[in-house]
Amino acid sequence: MILKGSRSLTSSPEIFKEYKKGKIMIASLVFILGVVFGSFFNVVIYRVPLEKSIAKGRSMCPSCGHVLTSVELIPVVSIIMQGFKCKHCKEPISPRYLIVELLTGMLWLASYLIFQDQGPWMVVSACLLVSLCLIIGYIDFDTQYISDSVLLVFWLGRMAVTFFTNEFNWDLLLSLLVGAGLYSLIYFGAKAYYKKEAFGMGDILYLAALSSWFSPLNTLILGYGSFFVAGAILLIATIFKKFKFKLKEEVPFGPAMSIMAVILYFWGGI
Repeated sequence: MILKGSRSLTSSPEIFKEYKKGKIMIASLVFILGVVFGSFFNVVIYRVPLEKSIAKGRSMCPSCGHVLTSVELIPVVSIIMQGFKCKHCKEPISPRYLIVELLTGMLWLASYLIFQDQGPWMVVSACLLVSLCLIIGYIDFDTQYISDSVLLVFWLGRMAVTFFTNEFNWDLLLSLLVGAGLYSLIYFGAKAYYKKEAFGMGDILYLAALSSWFSPLNTLILGYGSFFVAGAILLIATIFKKFKFKLKEEVPFGPAMSIMAVILYFWGGI
């Protein structure tokens, strides 16, 4: 009996070691998968504002039209090996491609680490949210445009996940109404005050879509908190003066909502 007990005790560290190794492997896989999807998100960010199909057509250099080879499509590695330049026309490649790929990988990894104990569907839900925030944030930052089709795809994905996480209830519907109602009030109030459109209708739809990840109370916090984030972005823009938009006239609100949504969702999961 003593010998059997000693064996079980000595095997415990081995079991823990195998368990830890398995967790590291899954985390690494999630990060790599995020980087791969980040490469696809770059296609979405580039093509959607131009109203180009994201399903048809090979990826190519925007400067010379060179169709990228399989090696040139490898996320992260290819852009570094090419020295951030197209190997054909030698025009510089925007660092945005690398940033989006790495940022997607890191956000997916964070989603896994924070929500792994709540089940795989919660991890999927978090990955959907951060992916939506990244895509909409970048597109709105560059073009002051929020795509209805992108919102619809991710919102439908979120709705599908709620059936597996038992989150599909009246609170979810109330959150949607709060999200749409809050920004509708702000939208029409600002329009009446400034005598022109101060917020885009896309902002209302974006908050409505984001609200499906949050409770009614957190939707309110998301809405009002986004103004503080927007103020911080405006302050940084004023200091560095590197943003393309006019500081006193056009401030894209999508990035502010994206940042606030990720912070709030991760904070609730910790």
